Amino acid sequence: MAALMARHSTRQMVYERGTGITIVELQLAAALYEELRPVIRERGRAYAQIVRKTLLALRSADPDADAARLTNTISVLVRGQLALPNGDFENGNVRPTLLRLLHLIRGEPARDVSHQA
Repeated sequence: MAALMARHSTRQMVYERGTGITIVELQLAAALYEELRPVIRERGRAYAQIVRKTLLALRSADPDADAARLTNTISVLVRGQLALPNGDFENGNVRPTLLRLLHLIRGEPARDVSHQA
């Protein structure tokens, strides 16, 4: 799952910089203009529902909260990469971060997963 999410995020938001920047700009605009918030909420809800199904299979104790944590983590990582591109984002940053979070969600000890990228 971590590899799939990392690949999707990298392709949709980093390689297609225009898409990533547009989404970030929309999020920031929603901070200023309340009428834009339903659009952001719906986009996030749709993505979180997809992630939630997988989290249920991983036996997440709280799949809704874990889906929100994962999607928010990805969002922050993408923003950082768009602002300051740094090396292999997919394998060097987002994938190891997601692997670590997924271990925690499964109730496994947090461990260094950077070598699994």
